[in-house]
Amino acid sequence: LKALVNAAVRRGCERMVLEVRIDNSAALTLYRQAGFMPEAWLTEYYADGCSAWRMSRALTTSLPDLDHQA
Repeated sequence: LKALVNAAVRRGCERMVLEVRIDNSAALTLYRQAGFMPEAWLTEYYADGCSAWRMSRALTTSLPDLDHQA
């Protein structure tokens, strides 16, 4: 995740967006630690009916080392 965010910053991207299953607590924790914020609830987003959060992060700075990796 750090490499992706930092590469996007170097390329001049302004924002990164992702979707994550609501039952993936490890990923949700990692993304929140990385500065991603929920911006939209996606009902029944996945084929199995699981919902998701769309999360985003401004890319004004590179991502520091994270304490926990998923």
